[in-house]
Amino acid sequence: MNKGTAEVLRRAGDVNSPTRGMSEEELFAIGRQIGIGAIKYADLSNDLVRDYVFDMNRMVAFEGNTGPYIQYAAARISSLIKKGGGNQPGAKFLLQEPQERLLALQLLQYNYVLRDTVKHLEPHRLCTWLFELSELVNSFYQSCPVLRVENENVRLSRLRLAELTGRVIVDGLDVLGIESPRQM
Repeated sequence: MNKGTAEVLRRAGDVNSPTRGMSEEELFAIGRQIGIGAIKYADLSNDLVRDYVFDMNRMVAFEGNTGPYIQYAAARISSLIKKGGGNQPGAKFLLQEPQERLLALQLLQYNYVLRDTVKHLEPHRLCTWLFELSELVNSFYQSCPVLRVENENVRLSRLRLAELTGRVIVDGLDVLGIESPRQM
């Protein structure tokens, strides 16, 4: 059993885990995605001029600049969208809080980051950007209630911003050849 699977199985034991109650087969599939994604991300996130250190424990960590951290951000967004009633394509963006604006500004950089990554053949640029985006979305979660905000227009705007962020994270990981589990 790989370390990614072991971590998924451990977390599924938590009564509050979104993977609680999933079949062993489903948990092993998620664990495989995390384990393989962790190694790919660790390889691709390393700048070619830096020394490479293979550290499996660091690679599969759910904290820090790792594949599982970014995969978890995408899974968390997926769960939020599901709880919020699905994607909100018609909602207008109301970017009132600093964390909403910072997240939106980061999203606007995606096309440039992709072009720059390809132009220089340096996938670590995309990895770094995805990590920064994941940190911003986590800050957004902490500062801007999405499902519990009273103003319906703000709730729909935040759901739309989260959904767009999730799509970009999943797309960025896909560009790197890394799968994004819907639940973790």
